[in-house]
Amino acid sequence: MRHLLTAIAIFLTIQAAHAERRTEADWPEHDIIQFLGKPTKIIRQKERGCNEVFYQYDIHGPQVQIEFRCDHLNVAWILYKEPKFQKQDKQALALAESAIRRLTRTEAAEVALVNNGAKLEHYSVNDELEASGSCGLWQCLLTFTEKP
Repeated sequence: MRHLLTAIAIFLTIQAAHAERRTEADWPEHDIIQFLGKPTKIIRQKERGCNEVFYQYDIHGPQVQIEFRCDHLNVAWILYKEPKFQKQDKQALALAESAIRRLTRTEAAEVALVNNGAKLEHYSVNDELEASGSCGLWQCLLTFTEKP
């Protein structure tokens, strides 16, 4: 019985620690969106007890989406990789990099890494954040979470 109570206490301690992790109020949402400019689409929803917001930027084909989630932040971009969309692809890539620079206060090296085929998993971005993500044929996704 004593071992069961100890196990329950440890479990509750771990759950409390996870509950204290980053929430949507901790992400610099206003700062990032103000810096990037007006998005073409905004979706707000309540999920897992917190407000989540999705911002989409359409660049006449290629897109960038920034998702402020309860415990993580996603930056996704779609590149067409066709000659006629070269200018728009560069704009989408620059927008994704700008969002990540603003979030991390770094040079956003993660964008170049995944664009060149790397698959990131718990990649240390700075003292506070880590990133995971990769690119498929057309779409890239980087997920930022607070370090444990």
